[in-house]
Amino acid sequence: MGRNTAVKRFVTGGATTAVRNRAKTADMKKTKQGQHFIRQWREKRGISLRALAGRLEAEPGGEPLISYAQLSRIETGDQPFSEPVLNALAAALDVTRTMLLEIDPQKEGHVVDLLNKMDSSTREQAIKMLELMARASAA
Repeated sequence: MGRNTAVKRFVTGGATTAVRNRAKTADMKKTKQGQHFIRQWREKRGISLRALAGRLEAEPGGEPLISYAQLSRIETGDQPFSEPVLNALAAALDVTRTMLLEIDPQKEGHVVDLLNKMDSSTREQAIKMLELMARASAA
């Protein structure tokens, strides 16, 4: 085999690998999880990435579940999160999983905090009152 043939194989193999890597990256972007408000809740609680990652343990007193760098990638949507990580985040931030996935505390803040402090029957009454008030102000 001549030198040129070896170079062509190397270049072709490299190009093929680069194409494959781009395809893998494109696939990873397609599998990103939907919108979440993990960063917003962390910031609302005044907790740093490192401090929050330190609170996330596989089991109480155990090894850290994820690093602060992984948590940062989760917040930006560059890395998916698992159910155990979501559960641990909810517990560490003192919110429900649903709140992490559906409620932006920067928009809902004070009202959401108040509703979360209520028992379910009081919460339902408060929501009905807010709905009535919203209808009245829209009229």
